[in-house]
Amino acid sequence: MRARRCSTACATVRTHRDFGCTTTGEPITWMLAMAALDEDAYAVTNATEIAALLKRLADEHTLLRLDAPKYGVVISSMLLVLDVDTLTLDAACEPEQNRAFVETRSVRVQGTLDGVVIEFSGACRPVSHDGRPAFAIARPTVARRLQRREYYRVQIPVASPARCIIQHSGLSWARAAFALADISAGGVRLIDREALLEPIGVGTRLAGCVLDLDAGARVTLDMRLVRTSYWRGTEGRRRHYAAFCYVDVPPGERRMLQRYVGEVERKTIAKLRGRDI
Repeated sequence: MRARRCSTACATVRTHRDFGCTTTGEPITWMLAMAALDEDAYAVTNATEIAALLKRLADEHTLLRLDAPKYGVVISSMLLVLDVDTLTLDAACEPEQNRAFVETRSVRVQGTLDGVVIEFSGACRPVSHDGRPAFAIARPTVARRLQRREYYRVQIPVASPARCIIQHSGLSWARAAFALADISAGGVRLIDREALLEPIGVGTRLAGCVLDLDAGARVTLDMRLVRTSYWRGTEGRRRHYAAFCYVDVPPGERRMLQRYVGEVERKTIAKLRGRDI
């Protein structure tokens, strides 16, 4: 059960409670939720059932989301090898990101099967797979099957960039364009290389934002800033990220966003499988 490689993305570390976003103002510690599994209605503890879920994740080449909450880092991955005691997962291309996962005590892993989020956690150790970096994680004894409805986020392919145009008096130039890091049907995360959005307070609603997507598709909507973060790249420079929730999205624009997210996910999975479409 094998797949090819993936691209990576950074995650948020400072958050705000708004529009259903669970926040604390600190890096989210998902291990605390996993520690309360005895009271968790979503917990799956049957070994046979867990094995079946893992097999489907591997067989269907499901796109996985790896989260290192201590460092606020998220990457896309796949389950490359499913062994009796160990899972082998695709690693990031950036050594600094991989180091963050190795140094994290409990990495959260998520994948979606039939619209249901499958989640488990564990410690990662660095290994090699087909001569490239990978992670080994112990086969989980507990998983969570999240029945609640959640938006699935996809990373923007480097080959097909997208941007968001924002007009706001708080910006130094009143109007600026930002590259998209990732997107879902419920929100978007922007790469703010010059930290232009830093003066704008969390909770601020920005009207008339334009998402300039692939193939000329454009969506105009209002967005609310819900969290910000920084990531220090290999060159040592801090990069600012800003995450937004959409506000009062008309049905037509919502459908366009859902189609776009679905198309990006389809192309990403095809690339990880070694096919270009």
